[in-house]
Amino acid sequence: VEAALSAAQPVEKMRAFRGECYDALTELAALTSQDLNPMERGMLTTLITMDVHARDLMDQMLDEGVQDLRDFGWKKQLRVYWLPPSLGVSSAAAPMHTPVTASAGGGTFADR
Repeated sequence: VEAALSAAQPVEKMRAFRGECYDALTELAALTSQDLNPMERGMLTTLITMDVHARDLMDQMLDEGVQDLRDFGWKKQLRVYWLPPSLGVSSAAAPMHTPVTASAGGGTFADR
């Protein structure tokens, strides 16, 4: 989504990505009819749930006219970024491009 919103034609890129979201859900839905063990079914259920949420967000952002990384419709989304271990954390929920750090003793996140 960030790449689409950063593109010269963000609406067209967002629509294309939305199509990819729908295609991925169709493929995942087809897998539900297969003989799956409980772990596989659980993972598939999780993937479908996450992809339905992503699809719904894409629909909502297109309906709201989100066209830029600075638009509130994008900024309000909670995103998780994986940070290199050298920064002292393995992941962080943070606003876009906000560097975060954590103390080794499990302290609070703080802007750098």
